[in-house]
Amino acid sequence: MANIIRQKRGTSDPSASDFSETAELLVNTTDGGLFTKTDSGSVVEVGAPIVQDKIEEGDSSVEVIDTGSNGTINLITENSTRLCV
Repeated sequence: MANIIRQKRGTSDPSASDFSETAELLVNTTDGGLFTKTDSGSVVEVGAPIVQDKIEEGDSSVEVIDTGSNGTINLITENSTRLCV
């Protein structure tokens, strides 16, 4: 069975309380961001840009830092730097 998806609008990024139902859409008319609320109750931006210079999970990460003339790759696990190239 199909569900009705409602669209709302506002001038700032929404919080979970701005949504009446899961899967509603809210448009931030200031910057054009499109948001929805997930089954878990968190608010996510639909089509948000992906940050491509850092991957994080728990207390581990891999990050690329490029200052223009010099760059590094940092590998961190258990909050300790394991590798820096």
